[in-house]
Amino acid sequence: MLRVQRLRARRLAAGRARLGRRTLSLRARLLAYLMRNQGLMLTRKQLLDNVWGWEYAGQSQVLETYVSYLRRKLDPLGPPLIHTQRGVGYSLRPPG
Repeated sequence: MLRVQRLRARRLAAGRARLGRRTLSLRARLLAYLMRNQGLMLTRKQLLDNVWGWEYAGQSQVLETYVSYLRRKLDPLGPPLIHTQRGVGYSLRPPG
């Protein structure tokens, strides 16, 4: 069982996770989770648990890195959608 957990951790650290037969990028999984919970302030723990999985024990700054990746893609398209509440977490808010 320990080998399986290590393998999962390596895949997650590489930025890919499997869902059935499909491989989704963690950026896509993070964006999808934010979209499903649009308007809610999501804590760091909620995001790590639901996007990376409860067994994730990787680098502590991984969430900030992936939020930054998403912002670089989304912000040029219009007003900022991902908002940070310092010390709490992140939320996805529609423009306007």
